[in-house]
Amino acid sequence: MKLHNLNIFLGKKIFNNLNLFTYNLFNYFYKRIIVKEKPEYISEWITNGYQKIQKVPNDYINNINENLKDQYNVIENNQKDINKNGYFWFEITDKIKDNILKIINEPLQPLLKNLKIYYNSDIILANINITRNYNIEKKTEKFSNFFHNDAYIFTLIKIFINLHDVDKKHGPLRFIKNKDSKSVIKKDFNNIKLNRLDHITQEDLVNHNIGLKGEVFICDTTKIIHSAGIPESNQFRDMLFLEFCAYPKKKDIASIDKNII
Repeated sequence: MKLHNLNIFLGKKIFNNLNLFTYNLFNYFYKRIIVKEKPEYISEWITNGYQKIQKVPNDYINNINENLKDQYNVIENNQKDINKNGYFWFEITDKIKDNILKIINEPLQPLLKNLKIYYNSDIILANINITRNYNIEKKTEKFSNFFHNDAYIFTLIKIFINLHDVDKKHGPLRFIKNKDSKSVIKKDFNNIKLNRLDHITQEDLVNHNIGLKGEVFICDTTKIIHSAGIPESNQFRDMLFLEFCAYPKKKDIASIDKNII
């Protein structure tokens, strides 16, 4: 336990984020040894750790939303649990899988091809989910609404796709630009509970992933301090989350079949 705490402490002190020192170290050397090319298509993400990518056309998103309607009755019948948890995870049915794979194999292909070049590795689909977040108490953490870093190495790639227009009232993803993370950690160092921070004192440094339906946001959550936003009362946020992995010697994403997700 002491070594684990030291690992977190050194991550904060040396790399200015809330990820493990050892994971940060892996990321540092991967980028200097394995990365050979830095495609212009993802240059903002490479430099800053986040980027908006070309929007997914509305027809793709509308097809997902139409199939999600089949589960609205489940939401209505489970309000007690939803109120307790603060969120609802939609079941990824075969129809929804097909909708998502069309997005991956068509409008997201330029992004995935450039990620493959950057990582010098095959890129595989690791996980998909769709969640609806609701209003909760700010002092409790129910859906990663405290500021943190994902405790992974950066070969995990997270992509967020809006399933409706998202404004601040809907509780968008909140994040701190990498250039501001040192200031945030220094200012709030004593408020950090191991590797979680319930609020940022310098609120002007908090950015929000707001945007139109179908907008794509790629974020290095292992590097960028972030949190799920909390929707206002009587509001919610529906988001499609895609996780990919840089995984050498595995099948290219173009050949991924929904049955092996």
